[in-house]
Formats: sequence, structure tokens, C-alpha cells
Amino acid sequence: MHKSITKIDRWFGLFLLLPSIVIICFMFLYLLGYSGYISFTNLTLKRGWNAMEFVGLQQYMRAFTNPTFWKITGQTFFFISGAITGVVLLSTGMALLLNEPFKGRAIVVALFLISWVLPRTATTFIWSWMFDGQFGIVNYILMSLGIISSPRVWLMHANSAMGILILTYIWRQIPFATLIILAGLQGIPKQLYEVARIDGASTLRQFISITLPLVKRVMLIILVLQTIASFKAFTLVYTLTQGAPRGKTELLITYIFKQVFEYLNFGYGSAVGYILITVFILPLSIIYLLVYIGKE
Repeated sequence: MHKSITKIDRWFGLFLLLPSIVIICFMFLYLLGYSGYISFTNLTLKRGWNAMEFVGLQQYMRAFTNPTFWKITGQTFFFISGAITGVVLLSTGMALLLNEPFKGRAIVVALFLISWVLPRTATTFIWSWMFDGQFGIVNYILMSLGIISSPRVWLMHANSAMGILILTYIWRQIPFATLIILAGLQGIPKQLYEVARIDGASTLRQFISITLPLVKRVMLIILVLQTIASFKAFTLVYTLTQGAPRGKTELLITYIFKQVFEYLNFGYGSAVGYILITVFILPLSIIYLLVYIGKE
């Protein structure tokens, strides 16, 4: 009797969810399919919907032969490489520190989460004020120490602006990645370390031989999540630099936004969006997944 009631409740729950699931799936597939269709047209609202014509792969060829597209692609991968490397290395170090017992660890973890729970817009405004050319605390500290003689407009210099973008991304993402790695570390049996210490293994040897092999799967998950998140770092770039100076901090996600919503090139913008998904994000995710399955 109990089993039959449980089965009925399960099916009833699915029945209640069915309308929402159908609507969400329909909207997702419809928008995905329609944007795909638009990518094969020359649609631009400057000429209107009536002037839309099917042009085949012309928009994709336009992207692949556009030097600006490849320049922004390079900038995107530079940003992603720096961001992911920083997040993985720093979050691993923080997780190792937080894995050690000490007084007030729970408070430290709670404070550590502040940067993650803050809204993305608030995070970017904090960093933009820190590096502001007139009122920024970074200029004040560096001038007080005699490192620089006059205020510097950090976000208007290409190298420093991209570095600030990467630092801001890392600062926001570290808590989430640290918690996941910390959960993996706490699942490692303490007896393994005790046996290793008895055998005379150093701390570095314990990390290489015990810790790393047992948290590799967790770190692969971090890589997948961070790869997808870094490709979607729209709010960060748009509110902090908007691609300035002279497009040196433009990423593919903001390039797509500007093509569609500022220049109204719906066809070209949709094509670049599909290139981003099918050529970059999807293959990287599949590679990570295959590596993850191979570790099983």
C-alpha cells in the first residue's frame, strides 16, 4: 500500500511539473531554432524585417574572414586562460588551508563567501571604484608608497584593463570553486595521510601522491564550470570596461551583444553566437566530459 501511494505521488508530482517542462522546452528549442535560422539570413533592423533574405553560410564566412572577430577571439581565450588558471590555483590553495582545523574556521568560510554572494554588478562597481583614476584606493596606496608619481587611469590602458578584468573574475569565482574542492578534500580518508607520514612522506609528496589523484575529478568539474562561466562573463566586461580601450577588452559575448542590440545586425550576431557555442564551448565541454569519464 505504501509503495503504491509513493508511486502515485511521484507520477502526480511529474504531472504537475509537466506544463512548466513543456513550456520551458518549447521556448528553449524555439528560440534556439529561430536564432539558428536568423544566422542564415541578412536580417538587420536598419533595413527592416521585410528586407530579410536567406544568404546561406554568408554570415559565418563573414565572421571567419573578419580580422576583428579573430582579434576578439584571441582576447577571449587570453581572458579565459588567465581566469581559469587563477581560479584553479588559488581556490586549490585556499581549500587546502581551510581543510586544516583551526579556531574560527566557520567564520572565515562565511566571510570568504561574501564576494560570491554579492551581485555581479555590485562586484564590478567595487572594482571600478578601486581602480578609478581620480578617487581609486589603488592609486592612493601606490602614490603613498612612492611606486607611481601621478594617478593612473587603469581601465583606460589595455594591459592593465584586461588584468583587472581577470582579477575581478577570479575574486568573484574563488569562493565557489574553493567550496567544491574543499568538499572533495574532506572526502579523502585521513588514514591515507597517517600511513604516508609513517612511511616518511613529505607534505609535498602527500599532496602529489594522495591529494591530487583523489581530487582530480572535482577539479575537472571546476574546469568545465569555469570554462562555461568565463565565456559568459558579460556583466563583468560590460559594466567594468564595455570593451574599452579601443576594443582591447572586448570578449566574444559582448561582441555578440553589440552586434545584435547596438548595431542591430541580427543575422551576423546570431552566426557569431552559434560559432561561440558549437566551435568553442561545446567541443571544450565534450573534451572535459571525455576526460572525466576516462577517470571513472
